[in-house]
Order: sequence, then structure tokens, then C-alpha cells
Amino acid sequence: MMDRTQRRRLIEEQVVRTGDVSFGELADEFKVSEMTIRRDIEALQQQGILRRVSGGAISLSGTAFEPSYGLRAGQAVDSKAHIAERIV
Repeated sequence: MMDRTQRRRLIEEQVVRTGDVSFGELADEFKVSEMTIRRDIEALQQQGILRRVSGGAISLSGTAFEPSYGLRAGQAVDSKAHIAERIV
């Protein structure tokens, strides 16, 4: 099992390499809960390594950006509608 320090180092490397990461993908990759990943992201944010955003984190290197709400709202519309139908 991977220790917290090693996992956080790998998260940092991944966010720098790709520009962004999601809680769910990291949780699957490292076989830990999303809450564990959220704590890792929070710690890395406090160190100034990345910035937490809705659903994950982005790099502070300037190569990544957080999409606007309008752009995000238009993504996966069919999936969101399906979820809304199941809730109601």
C-alpha cells in the first residue's frame, strides 16, 4: 500500500503534467476513497502546488484553466438530464 507522501507526490506530478485532475479518477487510480483524495488535494493546495476546483484540482503553472460555469453547464447535458429524471 502506498503511503500518503508518495501518493501526494504522484498527484502533484500528474496535475503538473496534465493540467488538471479529478477526485474520482485519482481515487480509482490510487485505490482510496474520494475523501482521502480531497484531503490530499487540500494539503497540496495549502502548499501552493495546485488549486482545488469543483470536482478536482488544476495546476498553478499557468497551463491549465478552470472553465467557466457556462461552459461546464453545457457539458454532458444528456447525462445530467438522465440523472435529474432519476431523482424526480
